[in-house]
Amino acid sequence: MSSIHLLPYELLHHVVDVLRDDYQTLARCCLVNRDFSTTVSPFLYRCVKLRIGSLTQPEMIELHLQSACLHHNRLHVKVIVLEGSIGWREPRSGTLIYAFQHLPNLQSVTLNMTGWVSPQDNLNPSTFARLFTLIRDLPSLTELVSNWVIGYPNDSVVAELVKPELRKLKLISVSTGVIEHFPRWLRVASKSLNELQIQTREWGPHYLSRFLSVFQMSAPSLHNLQTLQIGFLERSSDEGLFTALVHLPRLENLCLSYDLPFHRRSSFDPMSNTNALPFGSLPSPKSLKSFTLRYKTHSYDEYPLATNNVCRWIKHVISASPIEELNFIPFYRPRTRNPVSKQSWDLLIDHLADKHSKTLKYLDLRAAFVKKRSLETLLRKCHLLEELSIGTSRGSLFAFIRHSSDLLHLRRVRFELRTLKRGFDQTTATSDEVTEVMKSAPSLRRVIINDSEWLGSWVLDGENGLKRIINKMV
Repeated sequence: MSSIHLLPYELLHHVVDVLRDDYQTLARCCLVNRDFSTTVSPFLYRCVKLRIGSLTQPEMIELHLQSACLHHNRLHVKVIVLEGSIGWREPRSGTLIYAFQHLPNLQSVTLNMTGWVSPQDNLNPSTFARLFTLIRDLPSLTELVSNWVIGYPNDSVVAELVKPELRKLKLISVSTGVIEHFPRWLRVASKSLNELQIQTREWGPHYLSRFLSVFQMSAPSLHNLQTLQIGFLERSSDEGLFTALVHLPRLENLCLSYDLPFHRRSSFDPMSNTNALPFGSLPSPKSLKSFTLRYKTHSYDEYPLATNNVCRWIKHVISASPIEELNFIPFYRPRTRNPVSKQSWDLLIDHLADKHSKTLKYLDLRAAFVKKRSLETLLRKCHLLEELSIGTSRGSLFAFIRHSSDLLHLRRVRFELRTLKRGFDQTTATSDEVTEVMKSAPSLRRVIINDSEWLGSWVLDGENGLKRIINKMV
């Protein structure tokens, strides 16, 4: 115990930092001695997460809140997350109100609740009206995440919710009534806001048009906005959206979620909408470093992607930007167990290799299909790649082995093999083949092939110094 007691604070801080997400271990460390308690408490109480639900004992939630509100802990609390479902087994309203009143350094608040509040619940609608009032008055608040499934307090409280100091605003399941407050919110936080996320299940045509109109008018004042995520959109909304995006000079991270876009011609094809403009007529952002396209469809078999349209659209979006990260993430599992040929994304891969080879670092096209020839071109030209995830055929593994020796920064590669024969082993790679893949790139440490993962590391060898070993993760 004496040796532990004599550990310098700086060294103890580094030890505890490794455990920052292991709250049970941190709680035990607080009981070692006073020095440990002093060092561990800022890590343990920085983020207070409360998972409310039918399986959670309300007494435990109240004890957690009361512990965080003690005079020697309250200054450490910077983030509070309240999530779960609302029911009769919830903490008393007064406990939550007390917590928000006695956490002076609270910087981030997340209210991600599901379910409806009824008057007979312990947590009644007036509690949320009171909570929003307290959140609005928090002196250090810079991040606010909230969903609107549970309803919201009266308009006067909502209208004043956003403060001039707010840096991040994320709204989930946005209701149509909230749209009316957007002009004021964006105007109030225009100088400080650098991250905006708007997520909803669906928009009616009128409300989508209304939101985009408000955003387009407010965009010129959002000088410091760096991250923007919006969904779900339709192709017909591209004109208003991209006209607004060109007025965001510091926009670096963009994520757009589309509902049923880019289908091949059918009776239910948004591409046939007369309001959907040709790609070339849309303005392109000029400062993007990261772009993510998310895609939702109710039936991929009935409405498959028109791959060339997707590639041309992505090309146009990123063409004028120094793109470092590109992701295509649909809301379905892309793997197929059918050896027929797939529509290739060669058009986009060739564009990346020709126009963005000096900046591209992260590429996630697991849901796409990249032919071996296009992969070879990408590997030969994009030498700054650090992480690569692609959908491809098994033959591309051997193309990777031959052409990845110049990828000095590549740390992680993932292959989603999409032309598998029925009954074929899902790993589709032997230990020797994985070893060759791992050795082909100097810095490669992690290889994932479908559902199998291998991790490479260096160990001391008594005779030869260092030796690389490769272990399959379980």
